[in-house]
Amino acid sequence: MFGAKLILTLVFPNQILTVNEWFLGYNDENDERFFPGGDCMQRRIPDYDREKGKRHNLSTIITLSRVLERGGWLSHDWRLYWGLGLCFDALIGNTDRHQENWGLIWTEDSPTARFAPYFDNGTSLGHELQPEKMQRMVRDPNEFNAYCRPWRTDMTRLIEHLVEPQRLLLFWQARESQKRSRYRVGQLVKQGGHVVLQYSVGTEMARAKEVGFQGYPAFPLKQVEHRHQVMEAFTRRLPPRTRRDFSRYLELRAIPADADISEFALLGYSGAKLPDDGFELMHPFDEPP
Repeated sequence: MFGAKLILTLVFPNQILTVNEWFLGYNDENDERFFPGGDCMQRRIPDYDREKGKRHNLSTIITLSRVLERGGWLSHDWRLYWGLGLCFDALIGNTDRHQENWGLIWTEDSPTARFAPYFDNGTSLGHELQPEKMQRMVRDPNEFNAYCRPWRTDMTRLIEHLVEPQRLLLFWQARESQKRSRYRVGQLVKQGGHVVLQYSVGTEMARAKEVGFQGYPAFPLKQVEHRHQVMEAFTRRLPPRTRRDFSRYLELRAIPADADISEFALLGYSGAKLPDDGFELMHPFDEPP
């Protein structure tokens, strides 16, 4: 426990973290409820075996996080949360981040949620080793590597069930703004065999314009809906399928190399981000999480 607290202090000095296993259920607490990760897995993966947890994977967690973000339900940055959490687990050698050791905390009086503080971190830092064993491992790298090898995990599991979207959400992030806020500025919608770009209207679009949004290139804002060569323009954000490393491109996005995936779906699953324009596409997964 002391070692875990020490690492938390050194590595995450400005983060609110906990090494406790239970953090809800106090007698005077009635405004929040905990939704364990196992429930999330069961809702998103058919026939998920919760007892064994073999299909517990990061791709499904990312999909869930994107759905919550898209719905406006998530109250913090899930990328930062999971990035720090996985780095923390790697640093302390945590072998126990299964589906019951993470979850969401939902607020009862409003439909907002946040990921729970990192908890149940005790199966780490060689907790079961005797001091003599630790000393030998310090002196002998082979013994240390032999100890670490069985704890490798399959959190890089590929997506098993690709869902063909009927629309994609278009987001834009202001590069020069101090807040670096992301705005939903439109959507791509399938209509009669074509793809249509529809710009958003309302307060979010107004805020995007205030920080510099001028529309997607070649599709002026003065026209709310565009139909001509929309798909051709957006597929330029993807690498050609003839590229030698295209299969690697898919795998880095948790998509199987042999997946039968359309260009439209690939835009949504990959995000189709480019380094210099701030645009990103998102699969909405219109079914509830």
